[in-house]
Amino acid sequence: MDRATRFRLVCNALAVVMLLVGVRQLVNPVLTLSNPLYSTAQLNCPPCAYQLDPVRLLDSPLQKRAWQTDGMEQRIVERLQVPHVPWLIFAAEAVRAVPLFFLFLGLAAGIRSFVKAGFTRRSMLWLRVSAAAALIWSLAGPLSRSLRASAFDVLFTGVEKFRLPIGFHDLIQGLLISGAALVAIWAIEEAMAIRSSLDDYV
Repeated sequence: MDRATRFRLVCNALAVVMLLVGVRQLVNPVLTLSNPLYSTAQLNCPPCAYQLDPVRLLDSPLQKRAWQTDGMEQRIVERLQVPHVPWLIFAAEAVRAVPLFFLFLGLAAGIRSFVKAGFTRRSMLWLRVSAAAALIWSLAGPLSRSLRASAFDVLFTGVEKFRLPIGFHDLIQGLLISGAALVAIWAIEEAMAIRSSLDDYV
């Protein structure tokens, strides 16, 4: 097996993995439509069985507080009986899962296109989709946390309200990474355009 064949096999395998990871991102929103608690399933050993943990539906900063509060798990389950709450949880899962799906889909399709024809407009388009999805994903975090807060803050405050918790460190980090990816793609596209112009000139 020559080097080029090995390279194509590795890239194709990587593209398949990326696609599977992308599809996996849609599992939690789909499970949430059936029952929000299904998205909290966790494998615990022993006895190595999946267990549902209602506290995991909460925003991360509230989970420790909830575990230390007697009867909170039952209150969360009762809160899920309110008609709009499962939809808030579904939306919280979906606004983060859908951009991640397109991020990995773009990477998988971009890699496949690159293996077939190198850096072409098609492969760069898919990488641009992936970078844009990463940017949207970084912005979706605060919205997802806000939807969870709207669903469960009343259990701690006694008042239903809307808030927008923003972790500036994570937000800025996500924006920088996605911005760097977009700049890299732009640079490659400019290099391709220059090469095309030189080929036409020659």
